Amino acid sequence: GLHTVISASDETSVSQSVKTFNQYMDSNVLHLVGQWNTHTYGGNNADRCRISHLAYQANKPLWMSEVGAGGTGLSGNLSLAQKLIDDMRYIQPEAWIDWQYMEENNDQWCTIKGSFSEQTYAKVKNYYVRQQCTRFIKEGYNIVTSTDKRTLAAVNEAQDTLVLVILNEGSDMVHKIDLSFFSDLPSSKSRIKAYRTSESEDLARFRDYELQDNLLTVNIPTQSITTLVIP
Repeated sequence: GLHTVISASDETSVSQSVKTFNQYMDSNVLHLVGQWNTHTYGGNNADRCRISHLAYQANKPLWMSEVGAGGTGLSGNLSLAQKLIDDMRYIQPEAWIDWQYMEENNDQWCTIKGSFSEQTYAKVKNYYVRQQCTRFIKEGYNIVTSTDKRTLAAVNEAQDTLVLVILNEGSDMVHKIDLSFFSDLPSSKSRIKAYRTSESEDLARFRDYELQDNLLTVNIPTQSITTLVIP
């Protein structure tokens, strides 16, 4: 009498997830699975598209159920943010799950670093990197197409706000965004809210951008992640 379903198969890479999904279909056991889970420790965007298409065709809810990244400092955190952007753009999962919330001995596999023996806890840089997405792109928002692989774009349920998350793992750049598909853009840039996390900033407000007609120009420093909320 339980409403529990089986989720499978939590493969480490997206490519293996695609192979396993096909094996489940070939073995005639896919109907026993109520939800498909994949990890994205490995895999390319073509395989991300494949697993998304397979789950959609089979009418299976699809989760990205576990991922993390190595590296050190902010660069490692931004590398994981790129995985999040790729996963949301190409897998289009109903849920995107971090490896875990808290760790003791690193700042990469968590958003909170703790000492379990001393019961002390602190936010790490990854906390703010993650918030650049999760604080502004909320449940019910629709991911919309962007032509830049470093960008995640979403529109809210009321369809009156566009959220853009822009990643820069390289050198300083000027990012130009064509907003001509949208009507009723703000007449003044003051109505746009912009936030950035970098080596020196933690979800900090900034105004280093210009809106001219339908073109939004944003100066984005090296090793940073930027969020723009545009009414």
